[in-house]
Amino acid sequence: KERVRFSGLKLLLMLIMVIIFAHLGEAFMQLLKGYRYPWIGQTGPYLLYTFIWVTAGLWFVLQFSKKWKFSNDPYVYSMRFFIILIIFIIPAFLLSARLALYPAITMFLLSLAVFNKQPLIKTILVLIAPLFIYHLLFHEEILLMAHFSVMAGISINTIFKAFLLNTVITLVLVVFSLPLLYAFGFVTVSSNTFKAGLKFLRKPVTGIIILVLIVGFGIYLFTLPAYNEMRRPIIRVNAEYKLPQKESELKITGNEYFKDVKVSSDSLNAFYKGRINRVDVPGTFELNWLDIMGTTVVEEGEMDTISIAWAIHSSHPWIRTTLRIWPDTSVIINPESELPFNHDNEILKYDWYENYSDTLEITGKFAIEPGAKLIRKVTARYIEMPVPIKVSSQLANVQYRTTIVYQDTISTSKLNQN
Repeated sequence: KERVRFSGLKLLLMLIMVIIFAHLGEAFMQLLKGYRYPWIGQTGPYLLYTFIWVTAGLWFVLQFSKKWKFSNDPYVYSMRFFIILIIFIIPAFLLSARLALYPAITMFLLSLAVFNKQPLIKTILVLIAPLFIYHLLFHEEILLMAHFSVMAGISINTIFKAFLLNTVITLVLVVFSLPLLYAFGFVTVSSNTFKAGLKFLRKPVTGIIILVLIVGFGIYLFTLPAYNEMRRPIIRVNAEYKLPQKESELKITGNEYFKDVKVSSDSLNAFYKGRINRVDVPGTFELNWLDIMGTTVVEEGEMDTISIAWAIHSSHPWIRTTLRIWPDTSVIINPESELPFNHDNEILKYDWYENYSDTLEITGKFAIEPGAKLIRKVTARYIEMPVPIKVSSQLANVQYRTTIVYQDTISTSKLNQN
């Protein structure tokens, strides 16, 4: 008897191909409509379209795997999905008993399928069981996070970053689909009902039906708007000024392609309608909005004690300010301050939001290793722009932000007081 080998690896390859097909629906609509996120305002229809493409992926892998040989022993598959689900349940339980409940229900239903002798009931249990573990991926909070994650599109501005993101998403889907993969392998070899369903799915006429659904539903999605009044893309006009280097940068970025973006400034007048989501505005500028004053006192000893009395002054209203302090060669020990702060050994952190005062006074004390230099970084954010510029778009909301970053190094060995 010929020995069947690598059944698990063959199934894994088939799973990866099906998940690649799951991405194709969105990819084609991105290509046709010219949007990065054509689904953002139509989540429900696009999930249905993804399901149609998953079915197309199943049809495709069933075609090219016709001559592949798989193990006919249900035990091979059942043991694998049991082991994988236990691996899911243990860390989920450590995080939350509620999280562990979903893979536990999946395991319970698959256990019933293993011990049930009725092929139809066995098939139904295997089809229902994955719904619970997939709930971890597709519950309401995750979908809400997916909408918020679209903001990350501002930073995903290269093919490599987009490829890396899609690879991570694919790996997550593969991991969560592993129990389903081996459960399907189990029910295929132990249920003639399920096996008959796969044979019907493999038929050419089924492929034609799936193709008609892809084209027809794709035409329907093409007519739907990608965005609506509740969910609109964001365009950010970001000015950054670094001190004491006096380096400036002004750029326009978006999480969506610039479909109808008009820019008017002293150095640039342009209209953008293409597959770009970043524009660097030429020219330089100087800002004197921010000033840092005060003293730094060092008491030498087995550990140097640093006493700070600083004032951060701004001539313009700021919406957020942060102060980060850290030594170049050691860690901060025993920090004390009248202001709220966070301390993670290496960095001492102060944060202010929507400051209405034009001056922030910081006093505190901490210890560092003798001779270590102290690095101080202040980041202040504003909603004003340093130069006249106007960006408009009918599709997107426009935000204006200016960031001033002041970073210097205080040599404690010289008892600098600046």
